[in-house]
Amino acid sequence: MQGFRPLVAARFGSAKEDLRAAGAELCELSSLGRGLSPFKLMREVSELSHLIARERPTIIHAIALKPAFLIALARVPAHVHVIYAVTGLGHLGTERTLITLAMRGAALALLAFSARKRAATIVVENTHDARKFRKRGVDNGRITILPGAGVDPTRYSYAEPPLAPPLHLGLAARLVRSKGVDLAVEAVKILLARGLNVTLDIAGEIDRDNPASHTESDIARWNEIPGVRCHGWVSDMNTFWATKHVALAPSRGGEGLPRSMLEAAAAGRPLITTSTPGVATSSFRVRPV
Repeated sequence: MQGFRPLVAARFGSAKEDLRAAGAELCELSSLGRGLSPFKLMREVSELSHLIARERPTIIHAIALKPAFLIALARVPAHVHVIYAVTGLGHLGTERTLITLAMRGAALALLAFSARKRAATIVVENTHDARKFRKRGVDNGRITILPGAGVDPTRYSYAEPPLAPPLHLGLAARLVRSKGVDLAVEAVKILLARGLNVTLDIAGEIDRDNPASHTESDIARWNEIPGVRCHGWVSDMNTFWATKHVALAPSRGGEGLPRSMLEAAAAGRPLITTSTPGVATSSFRVRPV
């Protein structure tokens, strides 16, 4: 790790053992999870503040909007360099309630203030999100545009698409409203009603920490539609895309640059997406293997 001692603090799922194998120390944060109530946020900030005081980090890398917001509220010594990686606005970027609009404005304003006043860098995944921070007074030298988390090109290769018909569509995403999975299902229902021979395979799981997550009953209803199948978590995405003709990304917004789009492109599949920041306005290249 080039002289660094990496400590990953989070609520861990299936990636726990992979992180250990990569040489990271792990710290389970019991307070993190679903909910934006003031009392819950205070508990999360308190737990992070105590962790920072105990571990005395040199660099803090806060990944995603909520962890970045919590770190900006926590007690962080002035000499510590903070990287706020805003990988998209997610639920706060798509919902238009008074609470979500207020929370989004507060989160962006706080991160911009922190970036102006301390040793900090804001990392975003598209130019649209970069403009949000420039408008709040963050200079270009403190903003880095990193177009997505990237993919390992050795794990993806082009395969000739299967014979058609049917036209095989694929979608890989967390099963939350912002990803537009329900829009893809409705579109396939329309195509089937018009007599077109089309299928839709969905790779992804429910996100129980997201207030706009789809439910088990939604999945059951989708699976009743001829040609539609939800597979849950899929570990081998190269094989998944090899059996598809087209990749869908019907996002409602709040994106950085979805990894599923990079994976589909790396596997040589064309993409159909909505005209929202982070997907249609992103530009990226996949190096030929």
